[in-house]
Amino acid sequence: MWYVDIDGDTFGDPNLYYTACQQPVGWVRDNTDCDDTEHLYHETLTYHPDMDGDSYGDELAPTIACVPPAGYVTDGQDCNDTDPAINPGVWESLSNQIDDNCNDLVDEKSVFVTSNTYTGNMGGVSGADAICQMHADAAGLPGQYQAWLSNSYLSVLNPYSPNEDFPHDQSPYVLVDGTPIAYGWSDLTDGEILHPIDMDENGDQGAAPVVWTGTSNRGLPDLETCFDWQSEVGFGATGWIKDTNNPCSTQPAGRVWTSHWDCNPAVISECTGCHRANHPCSYPARIYCFQYD
Repeated sequence: MWYVDIDGDTFGDPNLYYTACQQPVGWVRDNTDCDDTEHLYHETLTYHPDMDGDSYGDELAPTIACVPPAGYVTDGQDCNDTDPAINPGVWESLSNQIDDNCNDLVDEKSVFVTSNTYTGNMGGVSGADAICQMHADAAGLPGQYQAWLSNSYLSVLNPYSPNEDFPHDQSPYVLVDGTPIAYGWSDLTDGEILHPIDMDENGDQGAAPVVWTGTSNRGLPDLETCFDWQSEVGFGATGWIKDTNNPCSTQPAGRVWTSHWDCNPAVISECTGCHRANHPCSYPARIYCFQYD
């Protein structure tokens, strides 16, 4: 059976067919063309009105057609079709209390682990912050980033930790692909995150599993911090991106991402977990980077 292909798109009209042993010119085996007068279209699809012209249509107003009506698109993920600044293709603003990118989260902050590794001598926490910003800028990520690092709890003259210096709001934290890792500061520091921070600034998942942190999963400072991240001598506390080959193989990755202690490391008697995970400060490890603005 052969079907006429008037528009030459290799898809035939199911209503006009012809039986022959050899293929006639202008006829094809396929019979799925829904409009054989328009070569750009041959199948029936669901279209959505795009009132704001941002190429994303209203998910709540679908229509089925062979040829798209004027002003309609196939992508129906727009959660606000009256504002072209709101659609899945934009970056989230952190201060407007609006779900800008239509992912059902409001004012979420991006988190990644660096694609490169570094020794414990990063020029202090400020140097690590600059490294995080460099990675974010190179990947085209918007906003400002800071490293998830602490100075030693013995550094009374230069105290620093995420618990003291990160914003304690309830904005969600997500990987650069939108995967949630925590719904706000309290969820981030409750002892276990929702998903390992296993994606770098480019959206890739690298192999190096060790991350410099000097920080417990409560956001509190550890003892070993490579002399506050300014030396390749000594030791620094680390976390593990995934549970594969980590020293706490009985602990899920969400619990050992930053430390193997579930406590305030300054009060060892309160700690639970397998053991502290330290690495020589000359070891090449990665850094967690958190968006804050």
